[in-house]
Amino acid sequence: MMSVRNFTLFGSDWFGSKLLETYHIPFNTVVLANSVTSAPVIPLVLILPAIIIHTKNAQASNAPAELSIAPAHAVHD
Repeated sequence: MMSVRNFTLFGSDWFGSKLLETYHIPFNTVVLANSVTSAPVIPLVLILPAIIIHTKNAQASNAPAELSIAPAHAVHD
């Protein structure tokens, strides 16, 4: 999601400037269009399965524990 966000931030600067300068669209309309196109993201984020979030959190919190119980030769290989 972050890479899509970064791409859209770069593109929105260019596209918004183009709308304002070339097509003479009022700034308020550009802000409203930004709000309308950003609104669908909120429900999409909320419907992410909780299992994915819990799995990622569990993997992150278990990483140090897995290293501490690993055999010494496995860590050095």
